[in-house]
Amino acid sequence: MTLCLGIDPGLGRLGFAVVKSDGSYYKALEYGVIETRAQTALPERLSFVYLKLEEIIR
Repeated sequence: MTLCLGIDPGLGRLGFAVVKSDGSYYKALEYGVIETRAQTALPERLSFVYLKLEEIIR
């Protein structure tokens, strides 16, 4: 079994998917979008994205 994290990078909208592969069988385990507001300071936006991705990876 292999787990793969796919990321469609972006600061305002970052897409992600976690996919499990077992031979020729694939299953999406989790997917979604992480959004940040343009009015928020850049360091806070980057920190938010980092923390959300960290949650997904765990």
